Amino acid sequence: MYSFGQLCCVGYLCYLSVLDIQKRRLPEGLLAAGVGIAAGVAALRIFWGFGPFLLGLAGAAVGVGFLWISKVTDEAFGYGDSILIIALGLFLGLWKLLYLLMAAFGLSAIFSMVMMKRQNFQRTTTMPFVPFFGAAYVVLLLARLF
Repeated sequence: MYSFGQLCCVGYLCYLSVLDIQKRRLPEGLLAAGVGIAAGVAALRIFWGFGPFLLGLAGAAVGVGFLWISKVTDEAFGYGDSILIIALGLFLGLWKLLYLLMAAFGLSAIFSMVMMKRQNFQRTTTMPFVPFFGAAYVVLLLARLF
């Protein structure tokens, strides 16, 4: 079945998704808590041998790269999304994070194409991205890839 950590991650992503849709902003305290908990999980990997610690650090490095993208694009991709990627990278590790990012960007592309076809979106329309993280995480869990 699913682990407690996976179910907590689903709940965390669902809650952040609702906040992202409603406010278009992610609370710094919740993001910091997520990073702190994920860092604790990554540190426990050293002591209990749940998986390679360096893969968690590499996943966090991907999030740091997204922070740079947020800075360069004047937050076209938000800082909150980038900090969430750091937390997810620490929690999931590099390879699972890359699967998640691929799935989330794929889902957002499909959603955007459908909305543009229905003429509800323009090329410059912005949308919250965290719901796509949540949906992609659930899809990958159900597909047993996580």
